[in-house]
Amino acid sequence: ASTFGYLNSAIGFGAMAGAFFLASLQPGANLKKILFINTLLFGAGLLVFSHLTHLSLALLFLSVVGFGMMSQTTISNTLIQTNVAPAMRGRVISYYAMAFFGMQPIGGLLIGTLSHHIGAANTIAAEGIMTILIALIIGPLLHQREWRRNGKMKMDQLEERSVEATG
Repeated sequence: ASTFGYLNSAIGFGAMAGAFFLASLQPGANLKKILFINTLLFGAGLLVFSHLTHLSLALLFLSVVGFGMMSQTTISNTLIQTNVAPAMRGRVISYYAMAFFGMQPIGGLLIGTLSHHIGAANTIAAEGIMTILIALIIGPLLHQREWRRNGKMKMDQLEERSVEATG
């Protein structure tokens, strides 16, 4: 039981470090890039932790997991709230909360079942691999959307300038 307490404390320590890191960011920081990197850290931390047998190394990598998890959750929430129209913000956050908290019991059941069949270490490794794969798939899409938005804004600005110049 005390080892489990140490493991949970390591996650909490990493989460607190992640919160301090996010609080120290300057306005205008590239949250999408930080989200991508910290999601990779989260997945890599899980993957490495799944193969460890020494407590000190496990505590270190669980701190990395806590850091990535805290920053991923906070940045996701921030991006949703800052990119949604004010009239829709409450509804969107409600769906986000429903998905986030509503899927945890279902995910717990699935992870427990998978762990029963392939073992806890392999299940944690699979979670780490899935997290990394999701980051590698979604990360470029986040930047692609930003490029499209910036490109559209530049086109709109060019159109406004051409109208002003001719009118």
